Amino acid sequence: MQFRVPQFIDIEDKILGPLTWRQTAYVLGAVGVAYIFFRFIDSKLLALILSAPFVAIFLAFAFVKINNRTFVEILENAFRYYTGINLYTWRQLKKEEGNDLPIVQKSNQNNLIPKENKKSLKDIALGLDTKVENR
Repeated sequence: MQFRVPQFIDIEDKILGPLTWRQTAYVLGAVGVAYIFFRFIDSKLLALILSAPFVAIFLAFAFVKINNRTFVEILENAFRYYTGINLYTWRQLKKEEGNDLPIVQKSNQNNLIPKENKKSLKDIALGLDTKVENR
């Protein structure tokens, strides 16, 4: 028995022409803000200057996408980053004698693995290479 699998489930439904619900709401919000400014301010030039930033932000919310993320998500993440706690730690590096370049630590290949684990690692590697099975 075959079933139809829905595809493109991450794409929002178009409601008003090419606009989704969210885009329609933001466009109506931009129109509403512009209407309020033009209705209550007598000077049309002043109303245009004052309403332009709000209308631009609402239209950016509706249509701007950066790396497949909406402008609302970008602003939300930026706000969280700038208001959140960012912890940066600094650790002074050791300096080698006679050299001004800082080094963290000189390590020797023999010092990286403890001696008691070297033999067991070799046994495991040999077992993997030869595919020995215990029965």
